[in-house]
Amino acid sequence: MALNIKLPTSKASTKKSDATTVPWLEKPLPLIGKLTFNKQFQILGVATGIAMLVGITSAVLDTRATSQVTRQLKLSGDLVFLTQRLAKDAASAMQGKQTAIEGLPLAREEASQILAQLDKGGDGLAPATGDVRAALDALLPAARAALSNVEIIEEGRPGILTVSRAVEATEVIGPQLREAIRQWQAAGGDPQRITRFALLAERIGKDASAMLGGQTTTEDVAALGSDTQDAEEILATFNAADPAVAKVIDLFDSYRNSVEAVISQAQGLFAAKQAVSDYFDSVSQSKNGPFLSNARALVGACQTSLVGRATTSISLLAFGLVFALLALLAKTVIHDSRARAKLAEAANKQNQQAILRLMNELSDLADGDLSAKATVTEDITGAIADSI
Repeated sequence: MALNIKLPTSKASTKKSDATTVPWLEKPLPLIGKLTFNKQFQILGVATGIAMLVGITSAVLDTRATSQVTRQLKLSGDLVFLTQRLAKDAASAMQGKQTAIEGLPLAREEASQILAQLDKGGDGLAPATGDVRAALDALLPAARAALSNVEIIEEGRPGILTVSRAVEATEVIGPQLREAIRQWQAAGGDPQRITRFALLAERIGKDASAMLGGQTTTEDVAALGSDTQDAEEILATFNAADPAVAKVIDLFDSYRNSVEAVISQAQGLFAAKQAVSDYFDSVSQSKNGPFLSNARALVGACQTSLVGRATTSISLLAFGLVFALLALLAKTVIHDSRARAKLAEAANKQNQQAILRLMNELSDLADGDLSAKATVTEDITGAIADSI
């Protein structure tokens, strides 16, 4: 007698828990999740390519813009430095310092070149645009006026040097003249007139020195000429044959020549002094001088432009989108792989259950149940059942 053993269908296998399931990976993508895998992959691939192209283009443009603005920032910083260097050289030039006088045109030319390069471009640098252009447009008139004052100082160079040498000469002769006057007083003579002459000589030397560095007017120049003439008239009243008087006359002639040189250059000196004063006003911090303040504003505009460009934000957003799209591509591939695996697993389970049913039906047939019929319809197992 044949054993009638019924093979149970395995329900445990249908309840296998998938411990590795990640919920968000199981969810389809919004908007395009119902499309086929190939269509989703195509859409995401094209979007990734576009985002990458935008990101690379923005990054290239941003790099170029960074290079341009960095150079503009350096040039504007150099310009701020030159405003102070020109002020220092102008003050020193008015004191007759040769190095400062020679340095003025060099510094002015450098400042002019910087302004021209920022304005028109050149040497690989594009003309200023945007906020930098607005700051530069505000700076240019003040800069041109200030540099024009520097040119006036340069034009006064011959007079400044002449006055400087004359003042140096009076400073050298002054002590000798004072000593000669002292000896003259000791030798006898009209003490009142000698004292008057001595006071005039002292005042002439002081006023001549003030012509170079102090604030002088046309009245001061006239007074200097008048004092010189008065001193000459006093000397003329003494006996030139007297050795003491002759020595004073000889020294005073050199003294007078130097003073006359100062007086002859007075007008040019006044123009240079006024130019220095105007330039100082243009770079004065306390007076908010337009040249210095606008040069600093240009530096600020360059700094703002360096950190506030749209291309930087666009490139960051574009590359962020690229990473997001790549993540979606990966999710789509994983989701499709899991779906295919589930279909294969379902088909495998279906075939296993069909085989179990077929074996049970064969068992019934072996037990003599000739009415038993195959109920299996699955592709492979069904074909086997039909053959049996």
